[in-house]
Amino acid sequence: MAKNKKTPQTKLKPRAIPATVLAVIVLLALLPVNLLAQRVDIRWDMTPNRFYTISELTPQLMATLDNTVDIYTMYSLSDLEDLTDISADIRPIYEAMGQVISQYDQFEKVNVINADPYTDEGAAVITALSLDQNLNLQYGDTVIKCGGVIKVISLYDMLVTETDENTGITSHIGYSCENDLTSAILFAYLHSTPETRLNVYTVEGHGEKTDYEKITDHLSAEGYAFSSLKLSDGIPENASMLILAAPEEDLTASERVTVDEYLDRGGAVCMLMPPNEAKLDYVNIEEILRKFSIGMRYDTAHDPVQTNSATPDNTSLFRARYTPGTIIQQSLLDSEEVFPIASDSRTFYVLSTGKLANQNVEIGSITYGTAKSTPTGGTNPAPEAAEGELNLSMYAEDPARGGARLFVIGEAEFIDDTNISNEFSMGNYYLFMDAVTWLTQSDVNLEIADKVKENDFMALSAESTATGLIVLFAAIPAVIAGAGIVVWLRRRKS
Repeated sequence: MAKNKKTPQTKLKPRAIPATVLAVIVLLALLPVNLLAQRVDIRWDMTPNRFYTISELTPQLMATLDNTVDIYTMYSLSDLEDLTDISADIRPIYEAMGQVISQYDQFEKVNVINADPYTDEGAAVITALSLDQNLNLQYGDTVIKCGGVIKVISLYDMLVTETDENTGITSHIGYSCENDLTSAILFAYLHSTPETRLNVYTVEGHGEKTDYEKITDHLSAEGYAFSSLKLSDGIPENASMLILAAPEEDLTASERVTVDEYLDRGGAVCMLMPPNEAKLDYVNIEEILRKFSIGMRYDTAHDPVQTNSATPDNTSLFRARYTPGTIIQQSLLDSEEVFPIASDSRTFYVLSTGKLANQNVEIGSITYGTAKSTPTGGTNPAPEAAEGELNLSMYAEDPARGGARLFVIGEAEFIDDTNISNEFSMGNYYLFMDAVTWLTQSDVNLEIADKVKENDFMALSAESTATGLIVLFAAIPAVIAGAGIVVWLRRRKS
C-alpha cells in the first residue's frame, strides 16, 4: 500500500516576519511626512554661505517697522529660474533670489505682492502703480512702497558680476538683493512722512526752464519734496539740493555769495546748462564751477563723422558714453541698450592749476562723446572749436567745504515733460536719477554682504592622498557590497 506524500510547505523564517513588518511600517511612516513636506514647501539650505536664506540683520530691522511696506515683484518669484532668455550662469542665481525675496513676506509689516505683467492681476497692479506715480515700470522691476514713497530696483541691478583679468569676460557669480531690498525698505520707511522728506529747491528768477512736472512727480514718489526759491530770500537750512535749470541770465554777485555759503556748509547743487546763443557771459555761475575746478565752454557739441548721429542733418544729436568708475550704477555701464544721448549739449573741462583750480576736489567726467564743438553765445567765444573726447557732464566733491557736491550737464531738455518718456532719453534719465541720489546722499546702503555661489571641495596635496580617498570612498564600499552579494547567494542556495 502506497504512502501518501505530504506536499512540503514553505515556512517563513522567524526573522523574516518582523523585518517585513518593519519595512512596511517605515514606508507608511515616511509617506505622510513626504506629503506634508511637499504641501508646506519645507526646504533646508545646506549651502556653505546660506545662499538661499536671508541674514540675521534683515529680521532685526523688519521688526522695528511700524508702517506697512509693500514689495511688488514685476515677475513671478517661482518662475525666475525657468526664464528662457537668460544665460545659464544667471539661472541658479535668479532661483536663489526668488526664494530670498519671498522670505520677506514672513515679516508682520511687509507684504510681497505678485505683479507679474503676464497675468491679468499683475498687469492691473502695474498699471495702477504707473498711473499713480508716473513710473516707467517694466518686467523685472521690484517696487518697494511705504506710504507715498517708492523705490524701484531692477533684477539685473541685484546681480553680482566678476570680470576675468586675463580674458576680460564678465560672468555672474551671485546677488546683492538682500542688501538692495532691505536698504530700499529702510529708505522708504525713513522718508515716508512729510517731516522726513528730502527738500529740493528749484531756483527761479533768471528765466529758468520749468516744464519738469513728470520728473518732479517721480522724485516726489521717492521721498523728495520740491519748492521754488529766489536766492535773494536765502537758502533754508533744510535744503538737501538746489537745481538751476537752464537759466537765460547769470546770477548776481550777491546770489553767487548765497550759493557759495550754502555750499560751504556741505550743500549740493545740480546745474542744467544748455548752450545759450545770447551774447551773455555766466560770470558768477562760472565762478561757482571754478571752485570745483570745472570750466564751461560756450559751444555746442556735434558728431564730426556722423557715425553716432541720429540723422545726417542733425549731428548735434548723437550717442555719448558713460565714464566708468563714477557715480553711475554698474548696470548702466554694462547695458548695451541704455546709453546717454547728447542733444544740443554744451561741453566742460577740468581747470588747470594756472586757472586757480581747487586741488582738493574729487572731480570727474560722467558722460563724454567723441565730438567737435562750434562756438555758441558768449561775448568772447573761443577762436578754435574743441575737438576729441569732450565732457558732456561732470561731477565734483570738495571735502574742505563740508563735502559740498556739484553736478553739471550741458543740456536741459532730456528730462522735460516732452522728452522724458522718449526711448532715446532713458540713458540720460537714469544718469539724472543717479546724480540726484549722489548729490543728496539719499541712498541707504546697509552693506549686507553679497551672496556668491559656492561649492564644497577638497584640496588634495598629493597623489597618494587622492589614491587613498578613492580606496576609502569607492573600493572599500565595493568590496563590502560584493561580500554581501556572496553571502546572500549562499544563503539562498542553502
